[in-house]
Amino acid sequence: MSKSNIGPVGPDPLVTGSEAEPLIKQQSVYDALPTNDDDSTHLDEEAGWLQEQRLLHKAMHWFLRPSVYMIGLALFFFTFGLSSAEASRQLIQYKLACNSVTKNTGADVCDPVDAQVLLSTLQQALQVTQGIATVIALAKVPSLSDKYGRKIFITLLVAFMLIGKICRYLVTSRYPVTMFGLMIACEIISSAFGGLVTMLSLCNCYAADISEPDQRTHFLGIILTFFFVGLSLGPMCGNFLLSYFPESSANGKPSVMYGPNLTSHEFLPLRFEILMIVILLLFSIFVLPESRSSKARRMSRSASKSLTLRSDIVLREESTLKRFLSIFNIFRPLRIIFYPKDYVNPSRYDSIVAHRIAVATLILLDCAFVAFAMSLGEIFLLFSIFKHKMTAQDLGYLMFIGCSCRAFYLTVLSPILNKKVFVKFFGLQPHKRRFDLIDYGMVSIAFLGELLGVIFLAISPNKRFFLASGAFAAIGSLASPALNSATIKFFPESKIGEVFGAMALAKNVFNISFPLIFLGIYKYSLRQWHKPEIVLYLVAGIFFVMFLAASNAIWVLEKEDAAKERRESSSE
Repeated sequence: MSKSNIGPVGPDPLVTGSEAEPLIKQQSVYDALPTNDDDSTHLDEEAGWLQEQRLLHKAMHWFLRPSVYMIGLALFFFTFGLSSAEASRQLIQYKLACNSVTKNTGADVCDPVDAQVLLSTLQQALQVTQGIATVIALAKVPSLSDKYGRKIFITLLVAFMLIGKICRYLVTSRYPVTMFGLMIACEIISSAFGGLVTMLSLCNCYAADISEPDQRTHFLGIILTFFFVGLSLGPMCGNFLLSYFPESSANGKPSVMYGPNLTSHEFLPLRFEILMIVILLLFSIFVLPESRSSKARRMSRSASKSLTLRSDIVLREESTLKRFLSIFNIFRPLRIIFYPKDYVNPSRYDSIVAHRIAVATLILLDCAFVAFAMSLGEIFLLFSIFKHKMTAQDLGYLMFIGCSCRAFYLTVLSPILNKKVFVKFFGLQPHKRRFDLIDYGMVSIAFLGELLGVIFLAISPNKRFFLASGAFAAIGSLASPALNSATIKFFPESKIGEVFGAMALAKNVFNISFPLIFLGIYKYSLRQWHKPEIVLYLVAGIFFVMFLAASNAIWVLEKEDAAKERRESSSE
């Protein structure tokens, strides 16, 4: 009898006591599900419920229906609010650092190198704090959102972000120098539920809930489009507030309340940021629909109870120390990077090594790419202030150009490359269950484009060339949706939230180390050689290594497929 004719088997996931013993024998999430040797036709039980859920969504009124535009609008509000204040926040922090330097040295004029070093140290501390807090949150939030819904955790995340931003506003506006301890405390509050990285992860989960597998690359691209549109329009709004609203203090003179070199007017974008987060919180509570039906959430809770019961039975035979450590093992979701056998379709057991290499490579590439984006964002701003003497308005234009170009590449260039170039012109066919040549083409263009863009930024002789180079480097945004979409092809749909959560957790492990390393290199090259562009050349070299890694992943998969075809033809 073929596997495709076997119906669902196995015990009820909610049984307890002596009846629970057979649960230990279940080897994977696929064991109780119909399977087929052809991966492209595999559909697990949860996928069936998700398809039913999507049909129900289509029958709902548009205002009550979960859609990629609803969650995209929430993400837009989030990034629009945060980015509207970022340029002003950087200049305010720089002035506070200058005040700290002059206060400590007793000098009349701020040393820009010492101020940059102090500001870089603060950014390192904030990045590490944010990374640790986010790692702790990501260990639980995405998987819990599978069980209890995306909406509740998005709401909690936004609420804590609001409290943290109010705290940070009060600290920067009430103290004339850099306050390390208080700034870190505010960052802990902002990142209590994971901050921006978890928000993006939950939005990706939301989009995956409401899309068919062949729509996911497009939907994830739309999510990133909203993300970058918010990031691009926010700085322009901050510039508008600074340019068209009058000074809060008379004649723009420094105020005693805001310390030397600072005025109330400079804090206007920070107040607008808080207003936007308040609007987002109200939108999340009263407007945003839940993407997971009560049936899907109930199934995830049942599956979780089954796994917990199996784990409890196994743990009874282990030592007390191991049981204690297992409770606090927040890094357990990272096992997904190594594509464990209980996540693998049985038809792939004979080629599991090749698929493990591909999955690990894709996840690590995505983690490194996002970590570079987080680290380089700070370095680009610091480098532009130091080398090109950019003002808050200049930084706003820089962020607008970079983010708007990313939105353009994702909404216009990505579909053209995907459908017109790779499918129609080259005749490539998409693969529903693994990383394919279309995904590889998108990733290669992104990595090589980012490589050249970073080099152009390093050698830029003036502001205009620097801005144009930032626009060119933005083509790297094509990598993330392709890598995310390709990665989740390898896993069952019932584990979408868990997979995205594990990927986000891995990204934050990178986000803790990368800012430390690259900001440290930036500081050292600036202080020792007065050549901060050295870090950009290093990053360009790493992007070339990432391109080679992606090439190796597709080569391994294509080689394994060819070997499988030869085995099948010889058996016939």
